[in-house]
Amino acid sequence: GRAGKASGKLNGLTVEKLKKKLGTKQLPTGELLLDGARATQLCEAGQGIPQIMILANITRLHNSISAAAGMRRMVQLCRDYSCRRLVFGRPLSLDALHIHTLARLEVETRGAQVASLLGRTEVPRSREDARSASDLL
Repeated sequence: GRAGKASGKLNGLTVEKLKKKLGTKQLPTGELLLDGARATQLCEAGQGIPQIMILANITRLHNSISAAAGMRRMVQLCRDYSCRRLVFGRPLSLDALHIHTLARLEVETRGAQVASLLGRTEVPRSREDARSASDLL
C-alpha cells in the first residue's frame, strides 16, 4: 500500500515532528500520527512489537558485523603501511609507540568481533537455532 492517495492527501498520516540528525539525512526520523489510516494487519494482534524487533535485531547485527569488518580492514592497512614506511631509517613497525597503538587497535577490533558474535544470539531463525546460539556463550 501507499501512504498517499492519488488526490495527494495522506492516508490519515500526520508528520508531528522531524528530528534533526547529524548522520543519515537521506533516511528521515520523526514522529508520525496515524489517525484513521487504512492498514493491513501483518501478524497476530499483540505481536507487532515482537515482529518488528526481529527486523531491528537483524539490522543491529548487520551494523555490528560491518563495523567490526571495517575495523579489521583498517588494522590490516595500518600494519601493512607500518612495514613499508621508513622513519629515521627504520620501518615504522619497529617503533615501540606504534606497536603499542596497533596493539590497542587490535584489542578493540577483537572486542568488536566478539560483540558481533554475541549479538548473533539475538537473531535466532528457529527455537533450535536459539538454543545452539545460546550454547556458544
